Amino acid sequence: MKKDKEESLNAYKDRLDTALGTKFLRTAMDNFAVAYRISRENAFAGMDVDAMIQEVADIKAAAIKNNGALLEEFIQKAEANGIHVHMAQTAEDANRIIGDIAQKTGSKHIVKSKSMTAEEIHLNPWLENLGLEVTKTDLGEWIVQLRKEGPSHMLMPAIHLSRFQVADLFSDVTGKEQDAQIERLVKVARPLPPM
Repeated sequence: MKKDKEESLNAYKDRLDTALGTKFLRTAMDNFAVAYRISRENAFAGMDVDAMIQEVADIKAAAIKNNGALLEEFIQKAEANGIHVHMAQTAEDANRIIGDIAQKTGSKHIVKSKSMTAEEIHLNPWLENLGLEVTKTDLGEWIVQLRKEGPSHMLMPAIHLSRFQVADLFSDVTGKEQDAQIERLVKVARPLPPM
């Protein structure tokens, strides 16, 4: 077990070193950091950000303190609205439950929205191993899915890719040379069939 963790950590360090050595990725992340800061300042202009942060922290602390009661309240309200709630103790339990539901309903194709939890529990490979076809609806996540990669950032999962790399990917998928203009790439992505 210790050896597996060391190998995993070494592989992570190798990927990190490779990423840090990539000029495009460093530039993309620098540009994102600056643009994000400016966008955040604009979005919160005129608001008491410190007070909001404190209010959110207080709400979160209260929710953690009352987690059991809040979970029970959620389950009761969900079930009152005809929703069946499944409880999973582990990632494997969650994947098994989702896979079982898909198989029992005769599903063949799973369409998913953006979800970091699904990434963390490795839901896609689990479902694909069951013979299910999985398509992500978020454009960035779908792009990295086509490349058989994980997201590189929570908000911008394909930030590590240039528009030229995306154009090459879409050219491979469509069998037709694609222009690297972002607006055209988005139009190409809309009608692409699931992979």
